[in-house]
Amino acid sequence: MYKDRHISFSLPSIKVETFDIELLDRLSIVRKSGLTFAIESGSREGQLSINKQVMPEKIKKIISYGIGKGWKLIKLYFMIGLPHINNEKESIIDFITDLLSMSKKIKMNINLAVFVPKSHTPYQNERQLDLEESIGLLNEIKERFRKTRAVIKTHDPYMSFVEGIISRGDEKVGLAVYDAFKDGAKFDGWDDRFDFEKYRNAFDKNGIDCGKYLAKKDPGEIYFWDNIDVGMEKEFYKTENEKSKRGKLTKSCKEDCDEYCKICKPGIKKINAVKEEIDTKFTIVQTGNNEKLKKRFFIEFSKLNLSRFIGHIDTIKYFERLFNLSKTDITFTEGFNPHPRMQFSPPLPLGVESVCEILEIRTNTDYNEENLLEILKKYENPDYKINRIKHIESLEKKSLINMLHTTEFCALFDKIYYNQVIKIIEDYKKNNKNYILNKNGKKIEGYYQDFLSIYEPAFSHVCFDLLNINSIPRFLDIISFVFQNIPVITRKMKMKVKSGDGFIDLFDIFDNRLNNG
Repeated sequence: MYKDRHISFSLPSIKVETFDIELLDRLSIVRKSGLTFAIESGSREGQLSINKQVMPEKIKKIISYGIGKGWKLIKLYFMIGLPHINNEKESIIDFITDLLSMSKKIKMNINLAVFVPKSHTPYQNERQLDLEESIGLLNEIKERFRKTRAVIKTHDPYMSFVEGIISRGDEKVGLAVYDAFKDGAKFDGWDDRFDFEKYRNAFDKNGIDCGKYLAKKDPGEIYFWDNIDVGMEKEFYKTENEKSKRGKLTKSCKEDCDEYCKICKPGIKKINAVKEEIDTKFTIVQTGNNEKLKKRFFIEFSKLNLSRFIGHIDTIKYFERLFNLSKTDITFTEGFNPHPRMQFSPPLPLGVESVCEILEIRTNTDYNEENLLEILKKYENPDYKINRIKHIESLEKKSLINMLHTTEFCALFDKIYYNQVIKIIEDYKKNNKNYILNKNGKKIEGYYQDFLSIYEPAFSHVCFDLLNINSIPRFLDIISFVFQNIPVITRKMKMKVKSGDGFIDLFDIFDNRLNNG
């Protein structure tokens, strides 16, 4: 069904005990992605303690079969600091070493993370590794596989340390997190934005003893979060923790629910999923004849409202999904990793709107413009509105970026700023404003008037032309320079191409009547 649509699948985490090895044959039809296993622990003892039954023999069988089918990359997830496990570090090292010995072709990406006990789980009373222990264990495992075919990556132990305090924290921890936020702790999920010192300072400011929140707790004590009812009885967590110590598995409640967790109270409605047959026939919506004509189209679309905060890469993904959802028969590249053949006009700076973006595609099916527009509009996002579509008969290849001469923008502002805008533009036109750039270690100087022409402002907007040349300030720096502290929404209105003594719209570059004057 999906092979003809050039859609490949990758499984982010394979459940070893229920994995059908024959599925590898079907996954590899379009392209082979990595095989990912959430092993968590390198020993059978450790796996049973967290209610997993990962059989080493089956993992080896899957990997061996995958190697024979052309897979070369394996990804494994492990945790350190799991409760009730002995020789944790050694078992992880032995497990990885054993898999590496299976084949010299195999490469492995290993992800190590510190286990963080969470509230409302069977491990809510367990101890978390402190920073020194975490860093030591992670470094020892990394050092063991230095210069091997196993690449060891670790989740930042400082981040896990903060996560552990937050996961079982009280009101005082909440105040500390708020102080860290006010100090600039934002988007912390990204490693390059995480700043441990901001949290350390906030914890110190609020008199927080970090060890108190990471330490082992008495199962009988009252926890900070006991006033929150998630439906589970506290006794259930104690029972599950004891079973974890003994390595005794708990069956999935889908298989054998005895309601001892007390979630399924009277009045709870159980609904069993119904398995339905999937239609595997793939039909391309076509118009005209069925010959493989590889027709060429320009699609003009707008990018408005909140979509202006979506980057260019995600815009590309949006159109890939739009064509897939609408079953538009576009052409793909050849080779190991096919992807749709698309050419876009220059990417928009983040935060800038547009009513004139251009996308070039080719199709195998002989669509006409009206029907293709109708097909795509059924699935389009209103903020990515398709304005018009043009069939291009010419086979000449042209770069939409290199052909661009000038781009016309419009800056929208509240009418209360009109007088300020007038003064700014008058000053700009009277005085030659210069800029200085440091590009690749070289100092570049120039004048804004060489590439920026501003029209007379209207009551609530002003338009300007931006020449397409190299070595000019970034677009948002230009907007900041021109409008200073005036809040504006910038919108791209038209892209112009030089034609004879005048200009034509980039959308019309293959219109012979316009090109011939």
